[in-house]
Amino acid sequence: MEVLKKRSTATAICIVVCIISLLLGVHLSVNRQLNKLEDAFYNGVHADGYAHPSVQQQLDDRYDAAIGIISLIPSELAGDLRDACDFLIEAETFSEKYDANEMLQAAYEDMLQSVDASMFDERTLGGFNDYCSTMDNAQRLIENSGYNEAAAEFEDDILGSFPLSILKYPAFAGKPEYFGD
Repeated sequence: MEVLKKRSTATAICIVVCIISLLLGVHLSVNRQLNKLEDAFYNGVHADGYAHPSVQQQLDDRYDAAIGIISLIPSELAGDLRDACDFLIEAETFSEKYDANEMLQAAYEDMLQSVDASMFDERTLGGFNDYCSTMDNAQRLIENSGYNEAAAEFEDDILGSFPLSILKYPAFAGKPEYFGD
């Protein structure tokens, strides 16, 4: 136990404890801020004095509208749209949700080219048009949600600033997940 009584050993232990404490603090702090950013995906981004609608709410609206469209169109035209809805509901990560939304948009556009207004009676056509309007508006809101901009700002301003630009690696600090590729 003579080793623990040496000043050099105590100094080394103190330095190691300080470094571990610093890295743990960086890790916890950055991940706490990342959780707030992730909440913005689900609850909306507040920027420029305005609360932008959440990406997740718009994805839910698109899913509901697509299910409504599927209920109105002939089943032979609904297959790709149904598959895209299934993929969207099963998506867990932001990138999976993005891919599912892209798949949903492609299936929706293909369906629009195949559908003829003469397939519907007046009441059903009104419902179909309402669902299509919801699909289009929700997609527009997703594109203007501000989430990816907030993620990029976090990455540049917080993670890109010194000393975090260096400490984020040994602290195993996370990085923001973008809604997209």
